[in-house]
Amino acid sequence: MNPPIQESPDGPTSEVSVYRSDSSAAFFDGAAREALLVKQCTECGHLRAARRSVCRRCGSPEYAWRDAAGTGTLITWAVNAASPSSGRGLSQPFGLIELAEGPWLESLLVGVESKDLYEGAPFAVTFVRGPDGDVFPAFRPSPSTAGDHG
Repeated sequence: MNPPIQESPDGPTSEVSVYRSDSSAAFFDGAAREALLVKQCTECGHLRAARRSVCRRCGSPEYAWRDAAGTGTLITWAVNAASPSSGRGLSQPFGLIELAEGPWLESLLVGVESKDLYEGAPFAVTFVRGPDGDVFPAFRPSPSTAGDHG
């Protein structure tokens, strides 16, 4: 079960807006239902991230949406440091998560400071409502193993 959708206060996610298109609407509709969706190729069954338009395995553009578990590991990350002129004192980590099912997903990382990030860290999906009202997935450290690295 996912934590409730977080409202985006005047923090780093308050500046995130969702770009909806015909091809991404189902993904964001799923997020509004607190479901993380990936594409599954209807030709070969390979899973891919929502932003991929064709299957990397067989090249087919055909797909069906499928629920993902919402867990994964941190592959790499960057921190968008706030500039003094922005009036924000916060930095926003952004990472590449390898989902348990295999696809890699770019995401905001919430509930964690950049100093606590490490390759292979376990993360779980959470959902955030942006200032425009759209809900999008973000990832936070998995509660069962947070801080448990050597």
